[in-house]
Amino acid sequence: MMFFVMVLVFLGFAGTSFAIGEMVTDKLRIGAVIHTEEADQIDAVWQKGDEGVTAAGDHVIWGYFYADPADVSWGMTAPLSSGF
Repeated sequence: MMFFVMVLVFLGFAGTSFAIGEMVTDKLRIGAVIHTEEADQIDAVWQKGDEGVTAAGDHVIWGYFYADPADVSWGMTAPLSSGF
């Protein structure tokens, strides 16, 4: 199975035709489109892992995108554990 993941971070650009995404914070929208042979383009599902603040005071959020099994046969049905 070949697929390509393109991650898009939206900072308020108008007129885009990419994934709508999700609001991760009140100032950050993130989304991804997965290009597949099976279903062409599908919107990826965002799964937030955790967040925190570094010693320097930077706000850090980690997570991952996955394919919904309703869109492709190899999609993930449950989020990965936080130990990922």
